[in-house]
Amino acid sequence: MKKKPAAKNSGASVKKKHSSHVPSEISFSGIIKSVWLPSLISVFIVVLLFAFRKIANYDLGFHLNAGRWIIENMTFPAKDVFTFTVNSHDYIDIQWLYQVLMFSVEKISGYSGLAVINSLAVLTVFFLMLKRNNLSGVPLPVSIIFMIITAVCIQIRFSYRPEIWTWIFILIVLLILDKNFYSKKSRLYLLPVIMLIWVNMHGLFILGFIIMISYLLSGYVRDKTIDKKLLQWTGISAAAVFINPYFAEGVLFPFYLFTRLQKGNIFQLNISELQSPWAMTETLQTELYIYYSFTLISFALLLITVKRRKFHEFALLSAFFYISFSSFRNIPLFMIYAVFIISVSVSDIIRGRKIEMILSGRNKFAYILNYFITFICILISLRIFTGAYYIPYASEIKTGSGPDEYMLPDKASGFINENNLRGNIFNNLESGGWLGWKTGQKVFIDGRLEVIMEDFYKTYLSSFSGNNLNELLGKYSPGLIVNDISNYRWTGQLVTNESFSLAYWDGISAVYSVNKDTEFKSNFNFASGLINENIDTNVFSGEEKDRLLASVKIRDFSDWLGGFYTHMTDPVYLINMGNFAFDNNKNSYAEILYLNYIKSVKGSVRMNLYKDLFLSLGSYYESESDFKRAAYCLSRYLEIYPGDAAVSNRLNNLNRMR
Repeated sequence: MKKKPAAKNSGASVKKKHSSHVPSEISFSGIIKSVWLPSLISVFIVVLLFAFRKIANYDLGFHLNAGRWIIENMTFPAKDVFTFTVNSHDYIDIQWLYQVLMFSVEKISGYSGLAVINSLAVLTVFFLMLKRNNLSGVPLPVSIIFMIITAVCIQIRFSYRPEIWTWIFILIVLLILDKNFYSKKSRLYLLPVIMLIWVNMHGLFILGFIIMISYLLSGYVRDKTIDKKLLQWTGISAAAVFINPYFAEGVLFPFYLFTRLQKGNIFQLNISELQSPWAMTETLQTELYIYYSFTLISFALLLITVKRRKFHEFALLSAFFYISFSSFRNIPLFMIYAVFIISVSVSDIIRGRKIEMILSGRNKFAYILNYFITFICILISLRIFTGAYYIPYASEIKTGSGPDEYMLPDKASGFINENNLRGNIFNNLESGGWLGWKTGQKVFIDGRLEVIMEDFYKTYLSSFSGNNLNELLGKYSPGLIVNDISNYRWTGQLVTNESFSLAYWDGISAVYSVNKDTEFKSNFNFASGLINENIDTNVFSGEEKDRLLASVKIRDFSDWLGGFYTHMTDPVYLINMGNFAFDNNKNSYAEILYLNYIKSVKGSVRMNLYKDLFLSLGSYYESESDFKRAAYCLSRYLEIYPGDAAVSNRLNNLNRMR
């Protein structure tokens, strides 16, 4: 008789334990009627503006190219089909479904369709983040605050990448497992379907199993018994991932991806996005500060609310942190999980306290905070509209749709196609994917590191020193060379190469044809590069030169303030063009380009460009025996870098010669 009440109490205890940190979900109608609706809408507007951007991601080119190849050939590649150098290498195209999707969208609706798809995918990520917080009873203002901070942190990875779909799949799996863990409202049968799609979309599908195993262990820790249904559907999911074009090789593919993150791997050493964000102490920006803060706060809150946390929360936060610690590109994976831990922990801390009542009601504080968040979102939106938000990124990100012609070799590809220049293309790593997509020709190298492999990448890196580029050109005998004009290490070697001549150049690329193409060799005029970018080739007057040089200053608070209402741009391509002109001994054109840059930015430049501008122009004027302007440029440089003894000696010599 005494056992029945005990059993009843035990059951109630277990039920309470299962749902201890999961209060009632806020209904959709409740959100609509909430005082926080304006700030919520403004957050999603900011996310949309962040996501709607021009194509500047080099990798999208080979994704589109692969999608086209798969549809045209109605099969999957087994060996590399896009280069003329490593076509004997295996190509495990585990992202084929993403590629076919993106190519099909581009075929039907062009690049604008891709911009829409990318924006919708990013919006879905934040909707699922809100949904998960909502299911856990996180007050709406708490979700809104941490969502906007997360958006600011991870927006740098909003470009056209299959990893965005991994974010979506992670959140869907978490939602399914949360419901199963806390309320036993099981939709576990969806897991194999998700994993089947995921394994054919992106190599990080393995994270789905890390999540499932964490919940299995968490259930065992809590209930002292294994969740047999979850174990069963995890097993079925494990079988489902073998349904890919490469069977077991496709399933094992993620383990190769992780080798690229190991310390000492040549890719990890030379490609910035594969390096640890904790080693980027000299390039700290807003995103890294937020990431560092979220790391410390999430683990601190995990410990503060330890009695309310579950095993899987510790396990997954640690796992995602490890992945993000290994590589800058994986910061969003950690942030997406950390924002949930922070949100539910803050909710647990304030639950039942006065602040929760204030945030939940219609009161003066709630209205003020709501308007403040909305105001901040409006300010961010204004800076995105004016382009000022992306100035710190050297304008590598731009709002809009279609290819960014100052990031991708789109014009150079057009020149190749218009003039029917056929042959293998010798190119830089970053540009290979887009060149292959736009020209349909085979390239030297592209961004598929899993295909290129370490040994060939070492060969590529060797081309930057000595005369190794010319040796590689002799070995492979390409029909064309397309060089990123900012790559001065190739430019210097190509200036002395007698087999190729400059046939075209613009703000991003230079095309070299073999000398037997006498048409381009005889008709080419170096000034055409400026004409291609609608730059006036007329020389500035002496008065204009002095006025522009005097206007140069380092960007300050007034420039930042102007970013809220004035369109801003940072045409760094003009600097790159000027450097390219110098490397080709076309110094007068370099001066025109540098002065046009100063004119475009109205004299306000970033610190590193301030240094380069005055040093380069000082050297130019010195070579032209314009000692007065040369001395002025070097003196301006020394105002910021007074400790540079070499420049100081040069200035003293110039002053004696004036």
